[in-house]
Amino acid sequence: MRTVLQFTRVPRPPSAEPVKAVLLLLHGIGTNEQTMLPLAAGADPRLDVLSLRAPLAAGPSAYQWFALRLTDQGRQTDAVAAEQSRLAVLDFIRDYRAHYPDRAVYLMGFSQGAVMALLTALTAPEDVQGAVCFSGRFPVEFLDRIAPEERLRRTQLWVAHGRGDTMLSITYGRDVLDLLVRTKTPHRYEEFAGGHEIPVLVQQAAHTWLHRLLDLNKTTANALNQPPATPSAC
Repeated sequence: MRTVLQFTRVPRPPSAEPVKAVLLLLHGIGTNEQTMLPLAAGADPRLDVLSLRAPLAAGPSAYQWFALRLTDQGRQTDAVAAEQSRLAVLDFIRDYRAHYPDRAVYLMGFSQGAVMALLTALTAPEDVQGAVCFSGRFPVEFLDRIAPEERLRRTQLWVAHGRGDTMLSITYGRDVLDLLVRTKTPHRYEEFAGGHEIPVLVQQAAHTWLHRLLDLNKTTANALNQPPATPSAC
């Protein structure tokens, strides 16, 4: 059965430039789409910003993309639920593109929302032109689902993680970096002196990256994503 995601659209000022792309915001576990709306404040005016609600209830006004368990081996993802949520996000994207075929699609996720952004971009790069991932991880259950290298060139990733994160340790962020390098996925990776959060300077850096992607064509955009020799700090 098809899952239809609820969402909130961020109002655009009447004088804004014509829409060139959509930015889908993906929240973390135990929250809702409203918690991501402050991130829209710095968005490029050419973006149609929509904040999606995860499909699974996790409490009053709280939702999740999938359940997880903490084991001696680390975090164990409910892969069935994660796959259903991944497909729901893809359905949403494809429905949107059916109405606006000329618009690019970008994702921006935090925590479990960043997990979904990574899952969606790396398994269906033709549907996602870029993704911003704050404090996430890539579930090992989906490593065999990652698209081939030649397809991954079609998407762009911007990843940031706090070195003091006690909820999802910096190891998860560095594992994502290793994965992106290994698969030769165009990307930027940033570390910052903070915890499980999105500092203002990190938000600004992400929006600047998206702004530049909107300004550049696909060929020259790849130059933005050459990874630095060592993780840079925000």
